[in-house]
Amino acid sequence: MAAIGCVAMAGGAEAAPSLDLPPPVQVAPLAAGTRVEGAKFVRGAFQLNEGATWAYTGSILTCSLISSPLRWNAADWELDPARLGAVFREESGQAGFASSQNVNLFETGPSSERYQVAALITGMDARLCSNVEANPVVYSGRMRMSVEWQVFDSVRRQIVARVPTTAGGEQKRYTSDGVERTFYDAFRQNVRALLASTQYRELMTQPTQESSRPSLPPMTFAAPPPAVRTIASSAGAVVTIFAGDGMGSGFLIAGDGLLLTNHHVVGSARYVKVRWPDGGEGVGEVLRSDPGRDVALVRTSAPRSSPLVLRTLAPRLGEAVFVVGTPLDQRFQGSVTKGVVSATRVYEGRAYIQSDAVVNGGNSGGPLLDEEGSVVGITVSGMEIGGAPVGINLFIPIDDALRALSLTPSR
Repeated sequence: MAAIGCVAMAGGAEAAPSLDLPPPVQVAPLAAGTRVEGAKFVRGAFQLNEGATWAYTGSILTCSLISSPLRWNAADWELDPARLGAVFREESGQAGFASSQNVNLFETGPSSERYQVAALITGMDARLCSNVEANPVVYSGRMRMSVEWQVFDSVRRQIVARVPTTAGGEQKRYTSDGVERTFYDAFRQNVRALLASTQYRELMTQPTQESSRPSLPPMTFAAPPPAVRTIASSAGAVVTIFAGDGMGSGFLIAGDGLLLTNHHVVGSARYVKVRWPDGGEGVGEVLRSDPGRDVALVRTSAPRSSPLVLRTLAPRLGEAVFVVGTPLDQRFQGSVTKGVVSATRVYEGRAYIQSDAVVNGGNSGGPLLDEEGSVVGITVSGMEIGGAPVGINLFIPIDDALRALSLTPSR
């Protein structure tokens, strides 16, 4: 945040135009029992004209009569996403909305926060008063702020709402950080305006996509019979999938070229590129997907491996499991990590296997294997705190994936 002395002044003094603030925003709490989608604040940014007047400042005795205009200089301002996020989380919680700042997903996928929220600050008009005789200098202030809120749906992978708000904040007490306090109070009022808006409330409380979408027609596929397979052999059936600028993993489930992966790996693409561990490449066609469960079925020609055995029996707590995929970069295709089943979890009505087996971006869509090389789950997300992995990673149970895609194995 800028210090007042670092902001360029226009020079000269004049009477500042009057500034009337909107009344404080009142947010009606959601009714008890309302099902709310998770939302996570991710970032804030400015969209103000360089050199434009954003405030007037004067001394404590003549503030309203003699003021100097302050010109916008983006280089003087740096937003603190943690502080903005704390305001968003606090206000959301008080109004009954779900919000978290503790989890970072290494890739977009289903989590306790389906939506990501960003704030584009499009307007500021402030009146700041200073007491220059104090050491350090102290300030009070009033500010009207306009924000365009952007809401990104991590399931549909697109911005689904833009909500404009205008609200005002006031810091009556003189403090050394009075400019910051004024700014953050205006931001807090805009958060409340967002939470009070019909558009945001309807989006956060609407039925989930998978509960309203029609069921896929049943489809059977020729699954291999149960068999013990080494992890090294199973890794040969795990592919890298390229869709647009993105990359993920997938695995062969049938000898006619059927692959399973995540919906967020293929996105809206109809065709994807498939690369096998031996370097062979082919084209895959996305046959069906379920965005809510984040699973997709792809068919490719000329499979270069035998399909993996699918184990629909849930893995036991503490059972050894292996992650196979292409973490971070295609050069690392076929990487294997080992862990144990840490827990089973349910988030927003969806079941997950939790494991400490290491995953990174690019592992999404790859298999979670048991010690016999059979698939028990599909990698979907990993959690971080402060940018560091914490050994909490989530996998879609394979039987849930098959059910979401209306797939039935036949032998």
